[in-house]
Amino acid sequence: MYGNKVLKLNENVYYLKRGEVYLIEEKRFLALGGAMSDDKSWRTPHESWWQQEEWTEEEKNALLSKLADIQVDYVLSHTGPSAGIALTDDFFSNQIHLDELHNDSTVVLNEDIDSKLSYKKWFFGHWHTDWGYEHYSESKYVPLYHQGIIL
Repeated sequence: MYGNKVLKLNENVYYLKRGEVYLIEEKRFLALGGAMSDDKSWRTPHESWWQQEEWTEEEKNALLSKLADIQVDYVLSHTGPSAGIALTDDFFSNQIHLDELHNDSTVVLNEDIDSKLSYKKWFFGHWHTDWGYEHYSESKYVPLYHQGIIL
C-alpha cells in the first residue's frame, strides 16, 4: 500500500515509517518524524517520553545513503530544519537562539536532508503554529498546527 509498508491504526489514520517514501494520490511524500523532547527530564520513560522519538544513527545513515536516489514532492516531519523553524517565531531571528536548535539532532538531520533533497514543500507541526497556512504560497517550509492544507 502506498509504495511502502504502513500501519493502519484505524479507518482514517495510518502510521508512515520514518525514512520511507510513500505515493499518495499521485504525490510522493518522504516521511521523517521524530524530535528531541527538551522536557524529557520531567517526563516518565515509556509513559510520556520514548527514546524512539529521536532517530538512531543506523536510521540516519540508512536514509542519508539513499537520498541521492529519492525523488519526492513533499516532506512530512515532526520538527523542521532550522530555516523553516526560524519562520515560526521572531525569537529565532537572533542567531544565538537559532544556533540552539542544533542541540536537537533531528533538526541537524533535517538540515542535512534539506541541503541534499529537492521538493515542493516541507510540512512540520512541532512548533505549534499555523504560520505555514497563512504563508503557504510564499514559503517552501510549512509549519502547521490547527489548520491543514489540501494539496
